[in-house]
Amino acid sequence: MKKSPQQQVIYSILLFVFIATGVRYGLFHQLALSQPLSNEELLLTQEITSLTAQKNKYIRKQRQCQQATAFLLTKVTNSGPVVIAQQKYSDKDLQGLLQQMQLRDKDLHEKIVYLQKVIGEKNQQVTKFRKLKDYKEEQHIDIRMHKQQVLLLQQQIKKLREKIAQKQKYIAEKKDNINHKKKNINKVIELLCDE
Repeated sequence: MKKSPQQQVIYSILLFVFIATGVRYGLFHQLALSQPLSNEELLLTQEITSLTAQKNKYIRKQRQCQQATAFLLTKVTNSGPVVIAQQKYSDKDLQGLLQQMQLRDKDLHEKIVYLQKVIGEKNQQVTKFRKLKDYKEEQHIDIRMHKQQVLLLQQQIKKLREKIAQKQKYIAEKKDNINHKKKNINKVIELLCDE
């Protein structure tokens, strides 16, 4: 598909701006977490990374568009045709190009604002997941502490039962001794009475 002269000059200007500015912007942002991510968190993190990369791409395009607009503004002289990328353009043509650039700049700005809103919402969801995970971890710690306390109480109860059993055994032995002595005394009394 053949490009119109206006499209050719737009692409030429954008290429010029892209080469002039160079590649100097990072695309990715990683979240450092001390604990493994849940499936929901992992999906959200991947979405945020992808959306951030898309937003950065739009930001770069917007900057190129703004620089191209500034470049065109320097060429609008109201003094006759101007040659850009080996093409002649009148002030009217340049005004048309400027209008296209401004519309493109507006469109990119709206996309960036929308992506920032979506990324913010996704980050809030990640924060909620982390808070929930922290809460669950706290609950898990509380449960472990309660289990340890229950175990300690069970051990103390076991020791008390052992002591009670020892006391009962001691009392039973004492009763046996007393009964044995009573029997002996009764025997002595019987012998004395018989005499």
